[in-house]
Amino acid sequence: MTYRYQLYKCPICGTVTEIVHDGVSAMICCGKTMEVLDDREPVGTKESHMPVVEATEKGCKVSVGSKLHGMDADHLIEWAEIRTSDDTVLRKYFKAGETPVVEFPIPFDQVVFARAYCNKHGAWRAK
Repeated sequence: MTYRYQLYKCPICGTVTEIVHDGVSAMICCGKTMEVLDDREPVGTKESHMPVVEATEKGCKVSVGSKLHGMDADHLIEWAEIRTSDDTVLRKYFKAGETPVVEFPIPFDQVVFARAYCNKHGAWRAK
């Protein structure tokens, strides 16, 4: 069973897919079953992967890592997002060389959680 917001990664080509509707079938890519990327602490350094959410005058700021994650072309944070109490999702995509910090115009008290995706160490989630 697939569930909304789950992330899946192809073990062959590395494609990452997010589920937008609950379903019953397995995710297949390149003829293989895709792997579920759980929002947990995968292999890697927590200090540079766990999103940190702070209140700001304009809303909330998400920094990826208490020690900001490096942003090299071959190892970087691809995106960071917040999910709100009314199920709104705001996501920012990053490029190599950018700082993995984003400010969203959503009040801090409406944020349910923040999630970030590292291309080497998977998805990380925190509030």
